[in-house]
Amino acid sequence: MLEFRADPFIAAVGFINATNQFLIDFSRREKILMPGREWPAVSARGLADLEGFAREISAVARQIDMPITENLAAGLIREINGLPLPDNEGLVPVIGENFARLSGATNRLVEVVKKEVQSKLFLALNSCGKGYWEPTNQLFGKEVHDAFPSAVEDIEEAGKCLAVERGTACVMHLMRSMEVTLKALANVLNISAQDNWGRYIQEIDKELALRFKSAGKRSADEVFYAEVSESFERVKRLWRNRTMHVDQTYTPERAQNILEATRDFMKYLAQRIHE
Repeated sequence: MLEFRADPFIAAVGFINATNQFLIDFSRREKILMPGREWPAVSARGLADLEGFAREISAVARQIDMPITENLAAGLIREINGLPLPDNEGLVPVIGENFARLSGATNRLVEVVKKEVQSKLFLALNSCGKGYWEPTNQLFGKEVHDAFPSAVEDIEEAGKCLAVERGTACVMHLMRSMEVTLKALANVLNISAQDNWGRYIQEIDKELALRFKSAGKRSADEVFYAEVSESFERVKRLWRNRTMHVDQTYTPERAQNILEATRDFMKYLAQRIHE
């Protein structure tokens, strides 16, 4: 999927379309007299703007695979660059064949943009979706990103999936990010790598039980570890295991709830656990 800003593209097409209409109207007149002149002229600044918008269209056309539009935008740029230099008043004469070629180039570009863009499907994000696709700050907060850097990519992908309303994919990425925190908890307790969530939780509970048996009580950290281990078990049963089965899907609304719950849980974990 390609990402681009629509507003400069729309502005560029609008400007060139307006220029094209101006040139069409211009060509319909028998004679145009500029003050003190007998030939039509265009300001150098206006031509510079026209060239800039043509470059914008060319860049977007290349990005979204509109080759004919890209070529015609490049052709318009060449026609602009082939015009005479401006005079002392900043005006460029556009007469005879120069006028015909400039008018033709703008007209062809406008017509082809209209036709070629019809072959494309554009998706737009609402304001909520944009916030998840391109958050102004780290999606789960700096403390989570600093504590669990290996989870950052999946956190960001979960946000992007939610932005385009792919709820099940969002939850899958959330569970991958949660696995990073589960492994971090196991590492704190000196538990070696395990094959699955269930084995991790079993080994964590076993280690905490041994510590309690040995000391006769649990430290504040161990109480914290026991609580989060129970939470991991609930997450495994409610979300992680179900997500792995094809008959379970999540609506965007439900996925958003799970994302918010996952964010809060990971923030809680980040208070005492780091990778």
